[in-house]
Amino acid sequence: MSTIALGIFTNLNDPTLSEKERGLDKRIQNSSEKINMSEEKNKKIALNIGGMSCINCSLTIEKALSKLNGVKHATINFAAEKAIIEYNPDLVDQKTIENTITETGYRVIHEKIMLQVGGMSCINCAQSIEKALKSKEGVYNATVNFATEKVSVEYNPEQISLAGISKTIQDVGYQVIEPEKTGNSRPIYCRMDLLRWRIQGLAKQNCQYGYINCYGNIHRLAL
Repeated sequence: MSTIALGIFTNLNDPTLSEKERGLDKRIQNSSEKINMSEEKNKKIALNIGGMSCINCSLTIEKALSKLNGVKHATINFAAEKAIIEYNPDLVDQKTIENTITETGYRVIHEKIMLQVGGMSCINCAQSIEKALKSKEGVYNATVNFATEKVSVEYNPEQISLAGISKTIQDVGYQVIEPEKTGNSRPIYCRMDLLRWRIQGLAKQNCQYGYINCYGNIHRLAL
């Protein structure tokens, strides 16, 4: 078998090569370069998934995602309630991936944070912050209330951290004064604590609000 047939590239300027061999080797090289470029373009995202009740749920999501053109690989971890997706952003975007999960009957869990911001002097300042935050990968939405000097951000913590959000605001010339989690400030307990309290008959006494931290996601539990 020739070296060209094996895909081992030769010197295209080699005078012993025929025109046909030169052309074939050139096509092999081009094809290899395109494959490498395609692999370099692939991205990975992690998404927190809600609504799964069994391993079949995770398999259902994997099957739906694998049908999307551009999704190279999708793995759903039922125990961690997390999806890891590798995809080509030139063929499919994150919004389409998340919509597919939603259409399958599950939900992608987004975090929300409220930040107190200082340094704004007009409505244009608020718009500058919104624009900067919305340009960041992992930020779904950002709303700035100039009157109250507060910024509400909906984001994916797997793609951008709270520190990254704060830095984005600071980079456009403003100060983050005080981070403030949205929602109720009632106590959050882990699943093992709740199970232990239930066994001891103390669940209602110690976890009266019924909030637990389930694999990093907050869920309401009917006690």
